[in-house]
Amino acid sequence: MSDQIESTELDVIKTIAVESKDVLTITNAIQEASVNESRAVVIKSSFMPIFEQLRDIESQARVIVVTDAAQLDEMETAEKLRLKLVKIRTGSARLKDDLKEEGLREGRAIQAIHNAAEAISKVIERHCKEQATFAERAQARRIEERGEKRIKEISKYLPLLPALNTAGMMTAIKTMTDESFDWWLTMGEQLFELEERKKRDAEAAEVARAAQSAIDEATAAAKRGEDLKAKEQAEKDLAEAREVARLAKIESDAEIKRVKDVQEAAEREAKRLRDIAEAEALESARAAKAIADAEIKAAKDAQEAAEREAKRVKDQAEAGAREVARLAQLAIDEANRIKAEQDEADRVAKAAPDVEKLLAWSVAIEILQAPEVSSPEAQAIIDGVRGLLAKTATYIRTKTSAI
Repeated sequence: MSDQIESTELDVIKTIAVESKDVLTITNAIQEASVNESRAVVIKSSFMPIFEQLRDIESQARVIVVTDAAQLDEMETAEKLRLKLVKIRTGSARLKDDLKEEGLREGRAIQAIHNAAEAISKVIERHCKEQATFAERAQARRIEERGEKRIKEISKYLPLLPALNTAGMMTAIKTMTDESFDWWLTMGEQLFELEERKKRDAEAAEVARAAQSAIDEATAAAKRGEDLKAKEQAEKDLAEAREVARLAKIESDAEIKRVKDVQEAAEREAKRLRDIAEAEALESARAAKAIADAEIKAAKDAQEAAEREAKRVKDQAEAGAREVARLAQLAIDEANRIKAEQDEADRVAKAAPDVEKLLAWSVAIEILQAPEVSSPEAQAIIDGVRGLLAKTATYIRTKTSAI
């Protein structure tokens, strides 16, 4: 009887331990994967029946120990259990595939919903951006139209304005103030007029050379006495040509100086515009760096927040695992206590007949009737025996209480 009770209690303890291990196995796997609570309930409820079947088969398989070829029933039972295990294992694989496929379908649905939300948001965002940037775009169109008009106006003067005839300065033409553009346009017109005047001066010089040639011919004719009057006319023409050349030189020197002054002014204005462009570029770089620094800080803060959240989730998962382990240990301790109490009850129940017999014997010893005697010597012996019998009865009861 005692052996049977002890075996039953041990099975209870082992079953509790196995159940706790199953819960820990599923819980740890779910927590390590960071599965949300609703999905975790589905996974637990799906796989717990499988672990229950395994516990049932494990309890049946534990008692099968084949040591002889004649144990046909045991071998047949073992084969049936093996086939059940194969069925459970393949069923678990199918369940695993179904749950994973469900997760994939859920992922595809989530992705499709996200894609729809993203597409709608982009359309609305594009509309909002168009409305929010209406003034900026209108200003950009005005600047572009003004730039095209300005380039058209100043294009014929660009070969005379090398400081302005660059890619960067061509862009600056669109955004510079009206005052600056008018200055450049006026400068281009003046330089163009200077070039035209140079052409006219060249033509005048050519006329002077032709006149000089005529004079030379007339002088030669005069020397030959052919035409004195022609000589005088040639000298007059020469004097006039020289005067024209002198005046042209004076005007040319003045124009050269003015052109030089205009070029220097153009170079100064180009330098001023370059300085402005460099300052704007530097300010844009500073602003971009500030934005980049802010984005980096925001990303760093987000990463730190994610790490803190991950640590919190991990700590919570570990605390949950510890709590499950604690409850499992409490269950094992409670099973041990119940077994100890049952063992004590079994021991007391088993010893009860002997205890009753010993107690009855102690009473029988105490009430043992002594013979009647008449001599004092015999009575003294009886009295001594009674004392010894009382001590014996007390000894029996004391020892029996410890059984």
